[in-house]
Amino acid sequence: MAANEEEGSPKGEQEGEDPSVFKSPAKGTNLHELVSQMDTFEEDITKGYIMDPLFRKVIEKMGTHPSFKTKNKIIYTKI
Repeated sequence: MAANEEEGSPKGEQEGEDPSVFKSPAKGTNLHELVSQMDTFEEDITKGYIMDPLFRKVIEKMGTHPSFKTKNKIIYTKI
């Protein structure tokens, strides 16, 4: 943005103003809330562990599989 020479701040912005997407005065549906309610990505993954032959064994006996760890119910491999 070009600096406003008279005010010393970027054109269209007032000093001390720090707008963000979540505080935007835009009208319409709050997309952040909508996506948060509809997103089932993690739930879908954790439900899939039971159907997967490898991850089912890992979940059932996590202590015997030192190459894996869980965080927030998601399985990760240790490096």
